[in-house]
Amino acid sequence: MKLIMMFSIACGALGLACSSSDTTPAGSGAGEIDAAQAKQVASTVAPGTAGEPTKLDKGDEHRWVVNVKVANGATVAVEISRAGGVVEEIKGTEKPFDYELPAPAAGQLPYAQAKAKALALKTGAVEQWEVKPPENQYEFYVRDANERLWEIKLTADKGETKSVEEKAVAD
Repeated sequence: MKLIMMFSIACGALGLACSSSDTTPAGSGAGEIDAAQAKQVASTVAPGTAGEPTKLDKGDEHRWVVNVKVANGATVAVEISRAGGVVEEIKGTEKPFDYELPAPAAGQLPYAQAKAKALALKTGAVEQWEVKPPENQYEFYVRDANERLWEIKLTADKGETKSVEEKAVAD
């Protein structure tokens, strides 16, 4: 809700017609957010220097992908639906993963809190992570001292454990 409000405020400040409840089919052009709006949304959920948005089309998914360089120099990728401007996924794409990001959506944990909960389940080094706010899920890949890779899924709102399983590679 906070993100939708921030997006609506940003649209109003820029004099744009935006709607988080737009029912226009994705990919049709009408009702879609543009690259500048995607960049602004990405900078809200991942404060830092946003790169130029690129379009991602996979099946019925039509998204903007914005790479944001955060304070420690690492990059975070933010995927935003082109129809409506909803943040669909945020993921750490390069190390180090020692940064602070705000909660991806209202009522969800900030990244650092979710990471701490994941590392309390399996001690090691984070190799990859992502959060999908609409699915209320964080996912961390942690390599332990024995070189085993663990996929840890947590609820994004309370950090409750959904699953912990060993993996050969991150999927």
